Amino acid sequence: MKKCVKIFIFLAAVSLFLACDTNGNKQNSSQGGNASAQQATPHTFVLADTTALIPIDTLVSDSPCLSIALSLEVAAADHPHATAINNIITYAAYGHEASTPMEATRLFANEITSEYHNLRAEYINVRDVDNSPKWLNFKYDIQGRVHKTHNGIINYIIKSDIYTGGPHAHTTHTYINIDNKTGQEITLDDIFTECYEEPLTHIIANALTKNQEKENNPHHPEAHEIFPIDNFILGKDSIVFLYNSDDMASHSRKETRIAIGLNEIDKLLKKQNQE
Repeated sequence: MKKCVKIFIFLAAVSLFLACDTNGNKQNSSQGGNASAQQATPHTFVLADTTALIPIDTLVSDSPCLSIALSLEVAAADHPHATAINNIITYAAYGHEASTPMEATRLFANEITSEYHNLRAEYINVRDVDNSPKWLNFKYDIQGRVHKTHNGIINYIIKSDIYTGGPHAHTTHTYINIDNKTGQEITLDDIFTECYEEPLTHIIANALTKNQEKENNPHHPEAHEIFPIDNFILGKDSIVFLYNSDDMASHSRKETRIAIGLNEIDKLLKKQNQE
């Protein structure tokens, strides 16, 4: 029988990176998972973790449970812009800004736990027929990691795997770009000149068409569903747009990544981004 335990929150302040030297030479660093760090950052990043398995009904030994696994890599206190960077990360992951990443994590965990407990009356109505309905086994698995750093930019990826009833879980990836020198998020408006939307849309649509011709996959989005989106990674030589299924008109479309070389869009870039 499955047994659930009450929520347990802890902070694992584990250093994940070794600093780069003044010439930018990368030191050895490794981190498991799909969003692993591939280059050291100039400041320490740590993990803010929360795990929990919460029963909807403590009187039933095989009660459905809410599973919480939250883990964000956040800037440590030695970073001069730790608060700004961490607010960007926690808001993107949880919809909360707070005095500390752990406080944002606690607020989010409490919020989803409260919402889950509100379903208890509904569960009591069905438990005589089915004391452990699968659709009530909710899950919030949110993992955020530094992906790469380059040219003073922190590339960050959040993977959210959430199930709140229905036929399947909902998985999304959120891309964030942060200026390490200012602690501010980098947006498309920061990168491109005025009136970039229409020409950039055409470039993205053409790249999508080429991808479709290569892969011949009917679950790719159509060109008319594509537009410049703030879910992107700005790399050294390219920009990668990520379209989750919810970003497109048809939710049957699969997650789609479209990479554009910066040399292909140099006329649309602001001068400082052409260097």
